[in-house]
Amino acid sequence: MAKDRYLKIKVEFLHAKNRFYRLFYVRSDVYLESFIDRVLLTLRCGMDHLYDVRTEVPMEMGYDEAFVDDLPFKSLLTYDYGDNWQFLITRYKKEKELDDSRKYILVEAKGLGIWEDFIGYFYEFLDGNFNDESEIDRDYSPLPYDYVKPSDFDQEIDIDELNELLNKRTLAYDWW
Repeated sequence: MAKDRYLKIKVEFLHAKNRFYRLFYVRSDVYLESFIDRVLLTLRCGMDHLYDVRTEVPMEMGYDEAFVDDLPFKSLLTYDYGDNWQFLITRYKKEKELDDSRKYILVEAKGLGIWEDFIGYFYEFLDGNFNDESEIDRDYSPLPYDYVKPSDFDQEIDIDELNELLNKRTLAYDWW
């Protein structure tokens, strides 16, 4: 089997870079839109909101036509313009040749995921003002559905499970 060229890409929350990030190896011939959808999947986004990728220098084509290989070395992913979740995307210059059938390889991850529609509480959590002792209205909780307490955000992430999901998930436009 011939080796494929993989790009090392890190996606990190702008306001908590060392606490909330994903590090990937992505095959260079993957569509950028497909990769971004999978990034959002690993960040536990509900996909109920708009998102886009912005670059300092405009890309020649939209990210529905571009490949990850067309991604500049720095760009910004924004999800949900109401909450404005912003993630810095860093494409490293050093590439890797791998003999692997997967298109997406999650190498490292920290921070369980976004708090859909509750970024204000998330900032309070990051600042230490919203914690496990905080009173939470369970009928209108800012916590994701499977959290029991705010500190669940820092639990260990099952990278093998996410890698399986990343490479099995089929999005509608993958069939076109």
